[in-house]
Amino acid sequence: MSNYIEVPSITPEELKVLIKRDEGLVVDVREEYEYMDGHIEDSINIPTSVIVEEFRQIPKDKNVFIICEHGVRSHNVAYFLKDMGYEKVINVSGGMSMWDGAICL
Repeated sequence: MSNYIEVPSITPEELKVLIKRDEGLVVDVREEYEYMDGHIEDSINIPTSVIVEEFRQIPKDKNVFIICEHGVRSHNVAYFLKDMGYEKVINVSGGMSMWDGAICL
């Protein structure tokens, strides 16, 4: 029997709706220099390279939307967080490359 952990995904368009409803926290797992080039307002940056040391900053009691540039790193981080006991983790498939909303510099 497999211990497969399912990681739900949403599109950047779906994320926009959830952000407007204040439905959770956006965690951007790109490296700091990528984040500084443009990110979603009110998102927090915890790069994949430090997620193992820093993941405890992420609250377990709210929806957590994980985003990166294309959706690969974010999927891996979401999987890691699910493995660490986070139940409300959602990957943003397509990532910032598909985001057409406002960005902060």
